[in-house]
Amino acid sequence: HAVDVFVAVLRALARDARALAGLRLAAVGGETAAALRARLLEPDLIGDGGGALLAQAIVDAHGSGPLLYPQGAEGRPELTAALLQVA
Repeated sequence: HAVDVFVAVLRALARDARALAGLRLAAVGGETAAALRARLLEPDLIGDGGGALLAQAIVDAHGSGPLLYPQGAEGRPELTAALLQVA
């Protein structure tokens, strides 16, 4: 659902995928990755085992710059917690 809300907000702001130029997209799990792909947004990183694995993929990618990962309001805190541990 997070991807649906994100895309709806983009549309409400009269924006499209071009507004994401320069951002890397990440997905926690295959369902979120599929939802992004269904909207022609290819995730750069996917944590197929949950937030902790996505955090490790982010660290391993050594990327810089902004990273967007759609997450629901009730999303589990593993990704944030794991990233805070390596920061």
